[in-house]
Amino acid sequence: MRIDICGSVGSGKTTLARQLSEEYQIPLCEKDEVVWRREADGDHKRAPKERDQLFNEFLTQRHWITEGTPRKILRESFQQADLIIFLETPVVIRLKRLFLRWYQQRREKKTLGQAPTWKMLWAYLKWTRNYPRNRRILLEWLAQQGLQERIVMVKNSQAAQQLIEKNLL
Repeated sequence: MRIDICGSVGSGKTTLARQLSEEYQIPLCEKDEVVWRREADGDHKRAPKERDQLFNEFLTQRHWITEGTPRKILRESFQQADLIIFLETPVVIRLKRLFLRWYQQRREKKTLGQAPTWKMLWAYLKWTRNYPRNRRILLEWLAQQGLQERIVMVKNSQAAQQLIEKNLL
């Protein structure tokens, strides 16, 4: 099974992908980890050639899960996925998660990728505001590729897990 999970920042896609990966022993690729090289002195964007090679090597596996926000790069996974899940968590829940994540990172003085600065919080909020437009663009592209029959919209992680159990068993 090849699964691509996408959604807005704070929708729960990373948590869901990690749970599924662990439960079913399926390799996971977080698209942010392909785009960014995490180092002690901060995050550094990978060169496109390195990023694409890393991602395409991952996609050669028989089974995999990828997750990420709708972006114009790293779309190869959609074409190879058996199932494309849009995690459509309500915006109120997503905003609550974003503020909570940001606050906890600042309080604990640790980072998960990006440093918990005011600038980063503003970026999270911008991404949340832009999600409907980016989602629409991605859905249009998926339709142009003839992939709409692979797309499933779910409101929460539990619905996604039930859907995957039904497809895997």
